Amino acid sequence: MPDPRTRPPRHGVVAPAELVPGGGDDLLPGDRLEGRALGDLTIPGRALPDLAIEECTIDVLHADDADLALLRLRDTTIEALDAAVLRVPRSTWRSVVVEQGRVGSAEWYDSTLDDVRIRGAKLGYVNLRAATLHDVTFEDCVIDELDLGGVQAERVAFPGCRIHELTASGARLRDVDLREADLAVVADAAQLRGVTLSESQAALLAASFARALGVVVD
Repeated sequence: MPDPRTRPPRHGVVAPAELVPGGGDDLLPGDRLEGRALGDLTIPGRALPDLAIEECTIDVLHADDADLALLRLRDTTIEALDAAVLRVPRSTWRSVVVEQGRVGSAEWYDSTLDDVRIRGAKLGYVNLRAATLHDVTFEDCVIDELDLGGVQAERVAFPGCRIHELTASGARLRDVDLREADLAVVADAAQLRGVTLSESQAALLAASFARALGVVVD
């Protein structure tokens, strides 16, 4: 028989070393930064598509309404992420740690997240539609609306998170662990195949599951 246990995300150590200070002052679209201690990176409203940041550290990334389409982040730590609107569609995040953040709307659709940890963030609308997620952990985050429509996700967990509303229409999910999350509303419970819930969560969402199955509870 297959192993019924839910597999947790697998994370490596992200610790960029031997870094050169600076390098983020005069960025242009398509630039590549490698092995840098960038300090505070302030780029609100900038058009910087196809930017690559590899083996770097960022103290605070101020990126409100910046065009960061096709961003490539690898082996990088971000101490704080600050953006009312974070525009990172079709981006690639590999071995990235975000320690805290405040984001109003995250446009993360069509992206790839692999070995990513996001801790202590306050997130409004998180648009991950059609994204691919492997080994991703959101920890101690507050998420108003989490849109996983069309997502392919494997080994994703939400320990200590509060999620007001979850949408997962058309998602393909495997080992997505919501047991340690405070989940208020599921918009389409019939799409949760591949998600692990606790018994108490399943009881609280019983009405949503009944509606998804066309069952009338009177």
